[in-house]
Amino acid sequence: MEFSILKSILKPKILSGFMEEWQPKESPILKYMPFLGVPALQYQIVSGPEQKPLADICAYDTSYPLKSRIGLKKITGDIPPIRVMKKMTETDLNSYMQFKQMRSPDEQAVVALVFGDIVYCWKAVMNRLSWLGFQALSLGIISLTALNNAGIITESNIT
Repeated sequence: MEFSILKSILKPKILSGFMEEWQPKESPILKYMPFLGVPALQYQIVSGPEQKPLADICAYDTSYPLKSRIGLKKITGDIPPIRVMKKMTETDLNSYMQFKQMRSPDEQAVVALVFGDIVYCWKAVMNRLSWLGFQALSLGIISLTALNNAGIITESNIT
């Protein structure tokens, strides 16, 4: 970012109104999968085979088969974070630190908009969550490949 652009943006109070009016829009996937806060990025699932109980027909005074209890297994793992990174040069960082010292709330809102990329990051994360949610609902599987995800892929098909 050029210093002259920042200087022209920070003087007028044009963008401060945008900061007050902007509210993040609700993602369409939240209609089907509502957001529930979680205390940690880990999950634990207990699963086992589901079978209807079925008794055996036996003759009188004979032994009968011994039934076992359902074998449950516990699946645990970590939920990977969804991240967005924006580039900031050293000059931008120095300008940011200078502008951060300003006292006016309007100027602070503009600094947060110009340097914080609030709208972009919010939309990027919500779009990825929507994409993952709709893929899980429609296909029953989440498939991450090098073509649809720029991050490091540790598992390719998650059911």
